[in-house]
Amino acid sequence: MNLLSLFVSLSIVTSYAQASVNDLFNMSLEELMQVKVVGSTHTPETLSSVPAAVTVYSSDEIELMGIQTLEELMNFVPGFSSARSGDSGYRQVPTVRSKRSGATGKEVLVLIDGQRLNSDFSGSAFVFNNQIPVGNFERVEFIRGPGSALYGSNAFMGVINIITSKDKNDIFASIGSNGSINSYLNYTYSGENLRLSSFVTHNKTDGQRYDNLFNFSTAVPRASTKDPFKRDELYINSDYKRFNFVGSLRQTESFDFYTIGNINNDVNRHEIHGGFARLTYDSTGLTTLNTKISVGYRDERSDLDFVISPNGSLPNTDAPSTFLTTLEGHELDFRVDNRVNFDYGGTLLIGGEYRHAKTQKLSALVNGFPGANAVNFGQFVSLENIQGAALTAEDYRNIYGIYAQYQNDLTQNINLTVGLRYDHYSDFGTALSPRIAFVHDNFSGRVFKLLYAEAFRAPAREENDLQAQGVLAGNTLLEPEVAKTLEAIWIENIVNHTLTFTLFSTRVEDAISDVTNGLTRQRTVQNGTENYAGVEVEFLSDVHEDIFLRSSISIVTDSEDVMFRNVSKTASMVLNWHKDKFNTNISSYYHGKSEGDFGGTRIKINDFFEFYANIMYKLSAHSRLFLQAKNLFDEEYVTPFEGISHPDGVIGRGRRVYAGIDYRF
Repeated sequence: MNLLSLFVSLSIVTSYAQASVNDLFNMSLEELMQVKVVGSTHTPETLSSVPAAVTVYSSDEIELMGIQTLEELMNFVPGFSSARSGDSGYRQVPTVRSKRSGATGKEVLVLIDGQRLNSDFSGSAFVFNNQIPVGNFERVEFIRGPGSALYGSNAFMGVINIITSKDKNDIFASIGSNGSINSYLNYTYSGENLRLSSFVTHNKTDGQRYDNLFNFSTAVPRASTKDPFKRDELYINSDYKRFNFVGSLRQTESFDFYTIGNINNDVNRHEIHGGFARLTYDSTGLTTLNTKISVGYRDERSDLDFVISPNGSLPNTDAPSTFLTTLEGHELDFRVDNRVNFDYGGTLLIGGEYRHAKTQKLSALVNGFPGANAVNFGQFVSLENIQGAALTAEDYRNIYGIYAQYQNDLTQNINLTVGLRYDHYSDFGTALSPRIAFVHDNFSGRVFKLLYAEAFRAPAREENDLQAQGVLAGNTLLEPEVAKTLEAIWIENIVNHTLTFTLFSTRVEDAISDVTNGLTRQRTVQNGTENYAGVEVEFLSDVHEDIFLRSSISIVTDSEDVMFRNVSKTASMVLNWHKDKFNTNISSYYHGKSEGDFGGTRIKINDFFEFYANIMYKLSAHSRLFLQAKNLFDEEYVTPFEGISHPDGVIGRGRRVYAGIDYRF
């Protein structure tokens, strides 16, 4: 990769810096508990004081675990889970508190340095973003519960807020199983008024081999396949005086494996090109009114090729029924945030945003499909030319939002947060999202939080009006779904241990779901009311001066049958031990039992554990070697297909082993 070579060359001539891996090998619970959380209120808070259920992972923890992607990390967060998708070879779909409609994870908002990653067309951050790399992360905030009072739509069941590093200098390279190569470079330049942090990464694998997988799209119902994948990205985060600029360019490609539930090693392909740029001006410190003004632009394209029926299913041709689809979209947004800090200690935030989201192109070429009234079967024609099949026309959506939030200490021990946001969508109307939170801290290690908030999720364009005969059917009558959530949180800090216990109850009104009709067809419906309730427990401990433990368990005690594909029980454990020049990290996560669907019959999906191991050796104060294994015990497991009728689950990846080096300068 030429761009990577350029940055490596720059780093070689850079003067020797004072960065060290010593801090990496010396994590402490006290430091973690003092990490500032900003995604919940736009105000720096500790894990104890923030008015939300929050889990934070620092870059040090992520590196010690050997985690490479955001999707991997989600499985180690209470209330969150991530499972492999049957829609595209390397897409992993998030679920929060057992609520997920469809195959993309529309219920969680993902932000990186303030930039929204969720697409208006799909509603999800994970359609145009697969295998999001963590190599430049400073920390990740996983916020459970509604966030629409600040962020509007998609902050429905949770928010993932990513903050990238502004002072990292390192080179990372690894090789591993199945021809895997993972490399990245972080380089930071600091001058008098200018700071420029750059991150460039290249990741590829030739893919694992899978045999005897059930397949609709071949005459023989069992197939062999692989899952090759590659991703390249350039990310910039720069400050000049009071201005901040962040930008990203990325490209991903995956081939073969399951695509929209079917295998065809000659056709299946998913290629994504995307990027964004965001400029922010911050007036903090100039006057008593602190103002941030930002403008952002995001542009994305997805090319997805897949087969929906086997060779010989079309008249007058031996070719399979094949779709070649292209989706292009862009979004422009403008945001203003104002903060007033009153002399008596209260803080008022007032802000607003405008977003213009446009689907520039949505097209498909198809050589016909069974039962369609068309001519020239076997020749690729536009889907619109087949009677009864029409894609969404080029269209746009304007979104206006204003919000206010007030925080103040009611007493020495009790803090109050109240907020309200108003959103107006050009195609369906308005939504109001209130929140109120009380945090009681007795300053002796015990904290109680009582939270109530409402959130909404606007129907995605694909849910409203995407039409593809025999495959998808949108619903133009959909209204926003609304989540009303009550949470009670107890935090107990005892010496070197922290226990967090969360109870939640969510009522979803006008719930939106995808329902399988036959083998492949989906229709998006408004299901009335859904109820979810459960408990989340997280335990952090400095077991010994050399040993750190993080563990969690989440149980959804009340959920809806329509969510039968989603797990209701999850757990995770991370154990880190360091001694002298060695660091050993063992981590594991658990997914409980769930179900799939095949022609209206429920298919049992077994529970499973997956273990990771990562061993590091410190060569010097600036470099380390590592050896890691994922799915350490080569566990064979499957997860449900989302929204697709299928007799098997999506097969998980087997054991992968990697070795590499990281050098900090």
